[in-house]
Amino acid sequence: MYWHRRKPTVHPLNLYAQTSVYSMAFSLAAGVDLSSAAERLLRVGWARTSTTPAEASVRVAHRFKYVEKSQRDLDSIIDFMTRLNDQEVRMSSLLTAHPLLSAKIFLPALLRRKNIDAKEERSGSGRYDAQIAELASLRQAAAVAVEEAQILGGLRNAVDQFVYSYGYLESEPYVRLQARPAFVRWADDGVDGEPRQVMVWLTLHRSGAAILTLVFPNESLGDVGHLTALSSVTTQFLREVEVSSDIVGQCRPIFREKRLIDGVEQPAISEGAKTVVFSPAEDTQEQSYPFAPEDLGVLYLDSLLSVLGLTTSYWLWYTTLFCDGQKGCCLSLVEDHKTELGSVISRLGKGEVVLRGRALDEVLEDVMFQDSESLWLAVGNALHVRRRASTNVLFSQFAVVSAIEQYLLQFWQLTMIDEATSNPSQTRRKLLWAQMQLAAGLVEYKRRFHSQIQLQAVVDRLLGMSNADQLYERLKDRVNGLHAVSQAFVAEKRDRRAGFFTLLGLIGTVVFGLPALRDAITIVSGMFPQESVVVQFTQKTGGASALAVYTVALAALFLLIVAIIQFLGLQMHLPRRQSKKLAQIGIQWSQQPFNVVPSAHRIAWRHPTLPEGREERGPARSERSE
Repeated sequence: MYWHRRKPTVHPLNLYAQTSVYSMAFSLAAGVDLSSAAERLLRVGWARTSTTPAEASVRVAHRFKYVEKSQRDLDSIIDFMTRLNDQEVRMSSLLTAHPLLSAKIFLPALLRRKNIDAKEERSGSGRYDAQIAELASLRQAAAVAVEEAQILGGLRNAVDQFVYSYGYLESEPYVRLQARPAFVRWADDGVDGEPRQVMVWLTLHRSGAAILTLVFPNESLGDVGHLTALSSVTTQFLREVEVSSDIVGQCRPIFREKRLIDGVEQPAISEGAKTVVFSPAEDTQEQSYPFAPEDLGVLYLDSLLSVLGLTTSYWLWYTTLFCDGQKGCCLSLVEDHKTELGSVISRLGKGEVVLRGRALDEVLEDVMFQDSESLWLAVGNALHVRRRASTNVLFSQFAVVSAIEQYLLQFWQLTMIDEATSNPSQTRRKLLWAQMQLAAGLVEYKRRFHSQIQLQAVVDRLLGMSNADQLYERLKDRVNGLHAVSQAFVAEKRDRRAGFFTLLGLIGTVVFGLPALRDAITIVSGMFPQESVVVQFTQKTGGASALAVYTVALAALFLLIVAIIQFLGLQMHLPRRQSKKLAQIGIQWSQQPFNVVPSAHRIAWRHPTLPEGREERGPARSERSE
């Protein structure tokens, strides 16, 4: 029996692109309070929901409390009209069930002395069926909008509870917000294509780093060129973009001028707010479309920075493309399409330059270690292919996104520390903040936060590919230099403190020298003749002269103290105590679609004798299968 090597199938690569996720890392202001920032974004309508790692429920924006009130009003109106549909209804029953609503409806008719024919009103049963159905439809639409926001927020929270260790979640290192969604049409969708809903997530980390994630649904079969375009945040254009006016209205005028944004406000209402639609002229070419995924992300970024009163000058994008291998050309991608797959991962496209040999093998190194899915990583993008059918596709995608976001958080923390500590001539306050960033960022670097081996391998691999280790070593060497500068600040502060205490001694001398001031005036008066003005003034005023001299001396001393404080820059700062737990954000909705069990509860149930200090590394096997 002879074995022959299988010849590769000759056909072009075609993959079914399901979702493209664009993650942007950027910086917030030093020492920003996560709870207050998230609360503000919820109040202005920028965000829909908020979740924290240690809380099981999903909290919603404040505007949803009006939705809850509207639902109660609709329930009353529907019940009232249902009673009117009954031919045997009595006025007394309506007044008993809905007194306020009955008064609002019947009182104007009674005041106008309008005759109400009871027989005419009861002549036909079901006369209000159409109105009742319309009101019920409105109530259902409002309930669906709230439940959809809660389900998506709860799903991401459930993924975090699954993939992160208990110790990391218990420390509450971040707040995650779900922003108002956008609706887009790709350039190749056509004019009649249905709009696609783009999910937008914002992760605020305690270090000051933040991640803005845009999830674009694709649902299209693409070749190497199309997949390469989707893997970039700037090369795939959008035909139409629809964003909530609450978000667009927060953008600064300079942003509109630089980005040449000119949208048209639509009368249609989405989640209680008008929307703004951006679309090009019909006769423009694809290259002139005004919007790419990057533009949409920067629009959301400028809006949230405007709400928080912050600025940022640079950011970092990372793209993750999720594909369904079963709907593509074949499942043997590495065997049959090795070169084409390498071109997609390295974003070379259909050009003449292709990867070969060792470089191609390094690009095609799979980090998932599973037969059901593969994940190939590059410096700025990743390609994920699922080979088997699954009912929890969105769950698995969010799990991979969590690893990508963790890499961006760790790498961006190092970048922020490098930026903050690279300037030696900075103020004492900034130096202390830089030291705090060093203490927090260097401790979190390359820690095992994920309970899944594959996801932790993704973080470690990306940190190695981005040369984060070299940056980490450089920052560790910079600690000694910062320590020397800090000691100089401490010595300067010690000298200022000594001068301040000397000043306090002078004040004490003046204050406690008041009893001897009158004797000093008497001695000075004895040095002048009796007929002199000085002697006559002291004899006439007596103790008042001593008080006047003392008051003038105190005023002069006070002015001297103010001048010294301004000159030396003595400022008394009370240390700001950071709360260990995040404050309550948003409002609690009365009905939760489902409950997310926190990791702490799972540990207490599975490990009743768990020793203190031990971290749980993920759910049990029985929970993984659920």
